[in-house]
Amino acid sequence: MVREGTDNLIRFFGRIGFEFNRKRRRLASLAYGYLLYKRRVISQRIEAVNTIRLLRKEGKTPREIFNQGLPVNFRFVQRVAYEEYSTPRVPRGFPSFEEFISEREVDDGFFWDFIESIGDGGSGPSYDITVEGAHHNFVAGSFLVSNCGVRLLRTSLSAEEVGGELGRLVSALFKAVPSGVGSRGTLLSRGEFLDVITQGMKWAVREGYASKEDALFTEEGGSMPTTHDSVSPRAIARGMNQLGTLGAGNHFLEVQRVERTYEGAGEFGLEKGQVVVMIHTGSRGFGHQIASDYISVMLSKHGSLVPDRELAAAPLESREAEQYLDAMRAAVNFAFVNRQLITYHVRRVFEDFFGDSPRLLYDVAHNIGKFEEGRFIHRKGATRAFGPGDPLPEPYNRTGQPVIIPGSMGTASYVLAGLGNERALKTTCHGAGRVMSRRAAKRQLPAQQVRRELSGKGIVLRAKDAHLISEEAPGAYKDIDEVVRVVVDAKIVRPVARLVPMGVVKG
Repeated sequence: MVREGTDNLIRFFGRIGFEFNRKRRRLASLAYGYLLYKRRVISQRIEAVNTIRLLRKEGKTPREIFNQGLPVNFRFVQRVAYEEYSTPRVPRGFPSFEEFISEREVDDGFFWDFIESIGDGGSGPSYDITVEGAHHNFVAGSFLVSNCGVRLLRTSLSAEEVGGELGRLVSALFKAVPSGVGSRGTLLSRGEFLDVITQGMKWAVREGYASKEDALFTEEGGSMPTTHDSVSPRAIARGMNQLGTLGAGNHFLEVQRVERTYEGAGEFGLEKGQVVVMIHTGSRGFGHQIASDYISVMLSKHGSLVPDRELAAAPLESREAEQYLDAMRAAVNFAFVNRQLITYHVRRVFEDFFGDSPRLLYDVAHNIGKFEEGRFIHRKGATRAFGPGDPLPEPYNRTGQPVIIPGSMGTASYVLAGLGNERALKTTCHGAGRVMSRRAAKRQLPAQQVRRELSGKGIVLRAKDAHLISEEAPGAYKDIDEVVRVVVDAKIVRPVARLVPMGVVKG
């Protein structure tokens, strides 16, 4: 393919693509990345040819030139030095398009690439993109998001006390908490639902689904000031029957055991061998619809500001941003109450089985934008990590905020304490992060194989969708221990407890 043709295809796939055909849109995105990669490799080889010829004129031998560390092999240097050499092509062994997809696709057309340079972004828009590196973390600065988060419940039970009932317990939780795509939860009138999204945990406390302690130990007190004026009727219709539901994807409910504790774990009410319950879910179809609604609005008003529709954004001072933030806060309130209603069901199951009512350790958001200490912080796939002295309820204003980092199905999770690191915007990672796309996971990690592996570890699994078991298999995610080590070494957080799964409920 000639260079001019390649450039034309890059412009086509990068600027036009196939917006209204999901399958072709994915392939166009991947083809765009593949052609950019190919062009970059050829450009590097052209630069290598020029360097080799220059050094050869200076009297350098091929071996001396090769030792300069050029991105070519010794035979390439010899050919340029001693033979007539035409325009470089990609090297032998260059990956095919199919191999590129297998190696680099993250999920549904998104792919990782190498950073070429890092410079001062100036005062204009900036975007922090997930990268392939071994154990990266990132904070997104200005993306439109829906909302999810995670909370941890403490029981007074030991793993030994729960062990004999584990299978029945997980089945009871699976039955009590609606899960999966399209699952239906607590039925509310439209008026009640509007109270939920404008009042958040205040509604849950008033209606008897939560205690004042639950609200206290939820980020933002479980309630962000908002109205429902900026929320579409479609979003309200989608959300009205989804409260108290887990959903699908990477969301889960896990019964866990405290495997290891670190200094200060006692201040968090955690001890080795204790049973805890982790809940990871968000604002379900309600938040998703809000995001979809405002992606359209922002693209129509401010589409020229971003190179890709997936980076839809608007200037913070604009009317569209004001409306979106109002709607987003409604989604945040929904998410807090959603996790609280699941907690309500979990408590009832534990009370029936053991006479024990788990207490909330903390609830923290993963996708949220808000004004914090005089600045606007937008955490997308990130977790707040306030430190000692920051505005937190007792005892966490002394210890630092609990930071809950879930692992993948079948691997460890962590409780950490924030250190209030300003360089990190008092923010840390929200999980392990994928190393394999969902498509690749379904191909390489059969559901039955994953079930056997979990069963071999004594982990009880209840899930509605076999495909989801493959997509969320431990092998599809990074090593959570290494991810946590990175943020601990960076002095963003300190370790409090390592948790391992006993039972898993998935959609």
